[in-house]
Amino acid sequence: MRRALTETIAWFPIYRTYVTALQVADEDRQYIDWAIKRAIKRSRLADLTIYDFLRAVLTLETRPRSAPCHAEFVRKFQQLTGPVMAKGLEDTSFYRYNRCCR
Repeated sequence: MRRALTETIAWFPIYRTYVTALQVADEDRQYIDWAIKRAIKRSRLADLTIYDFLRAVLTLETRPRSAPCHAEFVRKFQQLTGPVMAKGLEDTSFYRYNRCCR
């Protein structure tokens, strides 16, 4: 599960989704699907069905027995994708090292 989460977050194309405990916007669903598809293509896991489970959880298609924990997991996932995206894009792509020349 940890490996699937890591790969999915690494491929996330936007800072975050805005999934609530009640709904998932179509646009958010597309971003989640896109990231999971990319993660599956690069995955070295033997059993890729974990990605189907992760997609179902993040898009609220499946609700575990403990709904408050489920909503908290999705919320924490959304909070984590923003800093990872910022670090990967802004801190590495938007800035270059420029030495001061005399």
